[in-house]
Amino acid sequence: MSMEHPDPVTAELQTLVSNFAAIDRNHRTPETGRHENDAEHTYSVAMLAWYFYEQSEATNLDLGRIHRYALVHDLLEAISEAGDVNSFASPDERAAKEVAEDAALVEFAEQFQQFPGMVEAAQRYHAQVDEEAVFVWTVDKLQALIHDDRADWIAHESYGVGYERFLEKYEGYRDRISPYLESIYESWLEYSKTVFWDQPDTTQA
Repeated sequence: MSMEHPDPVTAELQTLVSNFAAIDRNHRTPETGRHENDAEHTYSVAMLAWYFYEQSEATNLDLGRIHRYALVHDLLEAISEAGDVNSFASPDERAAKEVAEDAALVEFAEQFQQFPGMVEAAQRYHAQVDEEAVFVWTVDKLQALIHDDRADWIAHESYGVGYERFLEKYEGYRDRISPYLESIYESWLEYSKTVFWDQPDTTQA
């Protein structure tokens, strides 16, 4: 005779994480060719956020809050019908993702009401209410550059993103990035321009 489950929320959390790990991103993992999944991406963002926190002047920010945001920053994709949508997707696809995640946030808050800290972190990150949320949002964009540099930019190439489109997207982020990460972001962007798969033709007069 089986005993009553000691805490059903733990089972729901494990299911959530398993579903999250099953979501593939467009990015490829170096030397394997397989897609990076959402769980791997999230762990990378959390580690990079910790590192950049120590490398920047962000020590007045709350590192615990940064890590909570990092852990939940894409978690709604495990509930949302939209899943992971590439940042270079069409405006309609990006808008549909926002609508889907707004609905998913309501469902998420109801499903995990016994874990209010996680729900609050997801809500606050989704609304970008503080400097820590903006910090993690910026690290999320940096992680894509760092990851794809290691993978020879195969994700951008396979998605048909050329140099000019790449530049427009990442320069367009400048108005939103965390002031604590401006120099780090600029250094990675400038470096990425020199190694991006679709180099501009500089031989023409």
